[in-house]
Amino acid sequence: MGTIFVVNPYHMSINFTKYPYVYAFQRKTDDRNFNIFHTHQGMEFLYIYQGNVNLTLEQTVTCVGPRTLIFFQPYQLHGVHMEVGTPRHCPYVRTALHFEPTLFERYFQSFPELFRFFQYLWKSRLPVQIFPDIHEHSPIISLFEGLQETLGTPNKNERLEEVGIFLVSFLQQLKTNFLQRSQPYEENKKMKQSIHAENIIHWLERHYDQRFELNKLADDLHLTPQHISSIFKKTTGSTITEYLTVRRLQEACLLLKSTSLSIEEIATEIGFTNISYFCQLFKRKVGMSPLQYRLSAKFM
Repeated sequence: MGTIFVVNPYHMSINFTKYPYVYAFQRKTDDRNFNIFHTHQGMEFLYIYQGNVNLTLEQTVTCVGPRTLIFFQPYQLHGVHMEVGTPRHCPYVRTALHFEPTLFERYFQSFPELFRFFQYLWKSRLPVQIFPDIHEHSPIISLFEGLQETLGTPNKNERLEEVGIFLVSFLQQLKTNFLQRSQPYEENKKMKQSIHAENIIHWLERHYDQRFELNKLADDLHLTPQHISSIFKKTTGSTITEYLTVRRLQEACLLLKSTSLSIEEIATEIGFTNISYFCQLFKRKVGMSPLQYRLSAKFM
């Protein structure tokens, strides 16, 4: 299995050129303060066996529990937070597969409908990314156990092929059995812990490129600044400042990769008035300077 290079708590960098996939089978966490808030360049499937966590995804906070399958697109900002009040006897157990889609799309090209579905998951705006009530012994989840067994081979090319075969089978099951459900994500919105946290995220999404003022946010949402900060921290596990930092740097990475804007123009575009501070913050959080990131992105 490949090595994960965690640059910081917010952005996970995986060298997909060297390691086309990263697979973590039934990983267990007992830390009741567990909190991840990041983006990463590959696609990810996450299945929760045990534990209840708050999932922040697409400006929505949802409480998800065991027997839930979740899909994340490349560079999609998301957070997983296990509250302090979670009992010690209830660890967070999950399986996660990260992979670079460009390196596996060839496995789908012999199956036109499945290839279109793969492209849809990869590049389209998805109405459904959370699939609850999937038993761990169901055919689709049993595929994870089969993959764990087959990855024991010492041959790197064989392991890569096994992951490709797994993805074909897994997406066929997903396409056939679960996307036909009638809006499973909408049906489970009642699990959301705090509508206030979502309203905060929506506000931040509209204003992240401006100078942040907590009092302005509180006035617009008719809440006190202290209540705003407390709700957001309790629900997402992150402070508002941390969220803004991740959101701004996520946008900076996108602009560095996809535009010819200068670094100064990008910093201004995402709400920074001090270019030097932006460059220092970017290097500290992402692990390289904006210029280095722009150059390295050409080889991603």
